[in-house]
Amino acid sequence: MKRDYYKVLEVSRDATSDEIKRAYRRLALKYHPDQNPGDRAAEERFKEINAAYHVLSDVGRRRQYDLFGTADLPEAMRDVGETIGNLFNQIFGELFGRRRERVRGSDMKYSVEVTLAEVAVGADKEIVVPRVVRCEACGGSGAEAGSAVRTCEVCDGAGEVKVQQGFVRLSKACGACGARGRVAEQPCARCNGAGEHAGEVRLTVHVPPGITDGQRLRLAGEGERGKGGGEAGDLFVHVSVAEHPFLVRDDTEVLCEVPVTIGDAALGAEVLVPTLDGSVRLKIPAGTQSGSVFRMDGRGVPKSPSDAPRKSAGRGDQHVRVVVETPTDVSPEAREALQQLRGALGPKAREFREKLKRHEREKGAEG
Repeated sequence: MKRDYYKVLEVSRDATSDEIKRAYRRLALKYHPDQNPGDRAAEERFKEINAAYHVLSDVGRRRQYDLFGTADLPEAMRDVGETIGNLFNQIFGELFGRRRERVRGSDMKYSVEVTLAEVAVGADKEIVVPRVVRCEACGGSGAEAGSAVRTCEVCDGAGEVKVQQGFVRLSKACGACGARGRVAEQPCARCNGAGEHAGEVRLTVHVPPGITDGQRLRLAGEGERGKGGGEAGDLFVHVSVAEHPFLVRDDTEVLCEVPVTIGDAALGAEVLVPTLDGSVRLKIPAGTQSGSVFRMDGRGVPKSPSDAPRKSAGRGDQHVRVVVETPTDVSPEAREALQQLRGALGPKAREFREKLKRHEREKGAEG
């Protein structure tokens, strides 16, 4: 006897269509013959998974399976199963001439990470997306190579048949061809006649300059394939921006801190500064104070594509904050040199001390 299809796909009996699809995608990819070459047990498991999905992914077949424990009932029993579940829908569908429904494929999600340097100029990222793909072994026909595919004689290629239920004439999915309208004389061993299987596709995602962390990009038609000729869903790519080891982004501006020695700050120097375009040299003038900020034009990032037209998305600026480093571990030689310089350096500090002393003397005299 065949195993319970719900147990085969490892889902509950009240699982939604999306849950069934996700379970199928995960298991089919795991047991795919390409992933398990020469493993007969994996090959049989893959066929079993495809058979279960073939039944549970179709509303009519699943209802019939839930009612009778099989999707392969005699025609009379199939009529009863269809009538119980679909009577009113089919009546109104017949009355108003509704055609076989085309179902749009589900949307999919993917995540990609970019660097801050890539945000500045944009980047093309190649991604590999797992999804159900057309079977390459049979070209989507569902037939083994060399096996003929013919139009279903029962429904004449329509994928559905008309049945008489008392005084009402109803439409129902053709059981002979699985509503596909075609019949393979020998089903494809790779996809078990489904014409598709779990696989992966390689896509190139263009990340525009100025994109912000958390933005989504839409790739139209790159989601799951539709059913019954329905259009494919979309793929939404979630973009995250990795932290930079030296730079911090603030909208279109870029900020960084650069430590310099007391000598460099006092005498002036050229210091190496990290930027999104690589390290460059920045000239700081003599007498630079700790906390001074220097601007580097055009070293930031463009505006986000959602905030401004492409033509006005010029890059912002980079701001470099200079921090004068005070030594904590001083050698005897350096200490002696600093002692000699103490009197010569720091006029503002000396002026402050003298002013404070005068204030204290005046305060004492008043007392």
